[in-house]
Order: sequence, then C-alpha cells, then structure tokens
Amino acid sequence: MADSAAQDAAAVAWLTSASGSQLLAQYQGHDPAELALRRPPEADGQHWRWLCEQLRLRQLQRRKFGPWASLLLFTKQAAEQAASWACAHWKARHLSPQRQQVADLCAGLGMDCLARAAAGAAVTAVEHNPALVQLLAANARSLGLSLESRQDEAVAWLRGAGQEQELILCDPDRRASGRRSLAVHDWSPDPAQVMAALSPDQDALIKLAPAVDVPQLQRQLPERWGLWAISVNGELKELLLHRGSSQQYALGLAEDGSSRFQLAASGEAPVVSAQAAAAGMILADPDPACIRAGLLAWLWRDYALAPLHPQLAWACGAQRHPNFPGSWHPISACGRYQEKALRRELRQRGIERLRISRRHFPDDPPTIHRRLGIREGGSHRLFCYRDADSRPSWILSMAEEFA
Repeated sequence: MADSAAQDAAAVAWLTSASGSQLLAQYQGHDPAELALRRPPEADGQHWRWLCEQLRLRQLQRRKFGPWASLLLFTKQAAEQAASWACAHWKARHLSPQRQQVADLCAGLGMDCLARAAAGAAVTAVEHNPALVQLLAANARSLGLSLESRQDEAVAWLRGAGQEQELILCDPDRRASGRRSLAVHDWSPDPAQVMAALSPDQDALIKLAPAVDVPQLQRQLPERWGLWAISVNGELKELLLHRGSSQQYALGLAEDGSSRFQLAASGEAPVVSAQAAAAGMILADPDPACIRAGLLAWLWRDYALAPLHPQLAWACGAQRHPNFPGSWHPISACGRYQEKALRRELRQRGIERLRISRRHFPDDPPTIHRRLGIREGGSHRLFCYRDADSRPSWILSMAEEFA
C-alpha cells in the first residue's frame, strides 16, 4: 500500500510538471494501447507508462465524469471513490446550495468540491494525501476554478479552522485499513468523529458505502439525520447522510445530471399485504435508490402494488404506470420452484436462453442456469424468489421490460 502511494505521488508530480502537462495535451485523444507500443526513443520509460495510464483512465472514466473526463487527472483509487459528474453537480445545485462557505474534508480528486466551486461557492478542500492535494489543485486549474486546497487531517482541521464553514462534505476513505470495509469505525475519518466535531449550526453531508447497514447506523446517531439514496441510470451510486434534513429520499438521475424521479417518505409507513403472482399481471422491479432509501411501502401504496413477500423488493399489480421509478415485466407464467417442472415449462416454450434475477433465493444464477440446463442471455427473464409463505417460487417474463 505504501509503495502504491509513493508511485501515485511520483506519477502526479510528473503529470503536473510542465513536461508532463505538455505531453498529456499533445497525446489527448490518442489510443493509449497503441501509444504504449510506440514510445519515442528520447522518452523516459516510466514517464511514458504514466502518460499512457492517465490517458487510459480518462477513456475508462468518460461515462462517470462526463464533460470533465478529458480535463481531469486521476489515480485509479481516487477515481473509483469519487462522485460521478452527474451526482456532484446535482448535489451542488440542490443539497444546501444556499451554504456558500463549503469545506470538503476528504476531497480526493475533487469532484464534489469542484462542482460546488463551479456553482459559485467558496470552497476549501482538505486532503491528507499530498499527492491528491497536488492532483486536486491541478484539476481546479484545468477547469478554471478557484478553491483553497490544504493538506491536513480532516477532524483536526474541522475542530479548528473548519468551525467557520457553513457546509461540511465528507467522503471517508473506506480502504484505510488496507481493504474495502463496511464497518464505519474502520473508515478514515470515522463519521462519528466528524459528527462530534461539527458546530451546532453547521450543515453536513457524509457519504456512506452503498452496502452499509443504514438503519443500524441511524440508530447509533445522537441526532436525526436525513438520508439520500442516489442512482444514475438505474445503478445505485451514493448513500448520503444529510444533517440539514430528517427525511428519507430516493433520487434517480440520468447521466447528464437531470432528475428522472425524486421520492420522499410521507407520514407513517403504510401497511401493504403480500400477494401471490399470477399470469397476466405485471411484476414491478423498483430502482435501487428506492430500496436503499427504505421507501418500498410508500411505493407499493402509491402505485397500487402488492409485494410478493413482506421483505421482498418485488411486487405485482394489474397494470403498469409510466412514471414508476423502476422497470415493469409482464408475467407470462409463474409457479412453485420445482426444477423438473420448470425445465419442462421452458422446453415447451422453446426457451434456450434466460436472464435470471433472484432475491431471497438459495441458489445463485449460475447454479440455476446449470440445474435448468439453460444458457445465460436472451430477452426472457426468470425471477426466482421466496413467496409470502417462504416457498421457493419463480416468475417468467417473456417480453422486454418496460422502463
């Protein structure tokens, strides 16, 4: 890990130098795989590898970082943990935009603080890794944005100069222990220490790992924080604790940062009874942001749906609604999961390929494919789950999903 950090520091130092910046601009848009094979004789081998790797990272990150991808410098780990362009810009416009004195305690390569600076806020970026401080400053210059970058420990800085800030952003390093961890006390900084260091009037957004146990974490908080679950094109991207709110929200974004849907819990969670699926009905598969925000009960009520199991994130209904946050699947057939009978059903329908989804089901998709003697792929989908009586069950949808 120390060797990797030293390599990143050396690469960033060269890439931000005059010669590194010149070569990066000169070869922007070239195929990095081809460049790697035709290094000029006068070029330093290590520098050329860093150049090709940076061009490769820019290509890989085009979808995530949108129009900024060709202008930013990356390290592999910083790019993985950074907010996407869509998320960063939406948050800057809609989550506490009135807070104009902003500090980002774990700035990384700078997506969140750069988006806030682009929206007009006065931003201080705090980062303990000197290579990332240098990279962040270079990214700000490349985008023509002004911000203050500081190398410091997040919590120590927050307890001192950070008390003057109106909004605190924090995306803790979840690999501080050497491997990715879901235990918040392994993160750097520990979110509990950040919360304890906040002044009474400060607003804050703390980013969580998408798979963290949110209800358990919220029970441990000394005060009620709101929750935002954000997806981009149906893929969960961020979970955020928001000190400036007490609501639970699900937000779906398109890649350009525009909002596809936004939902919030309203009042007490409604009680919705489970129902068995039947051919001719529609299966509803909610966007993962709705699931992680804990909004399924409201979703079932608002769209006249019934879950297939009280703890299952699939439901069925009589008709589809065009503005449902998720996808719809017409139910062609369904039943108890018995391999011999299901194989016969698929054979009679002439199905040789299937995409399989499963929830609360004992076997994984590769095992199900093998036992059914059917290949992955095609437009048909098999949903494997446990019904309201906890019996293994299946639903077959032979039509393309309706988004």
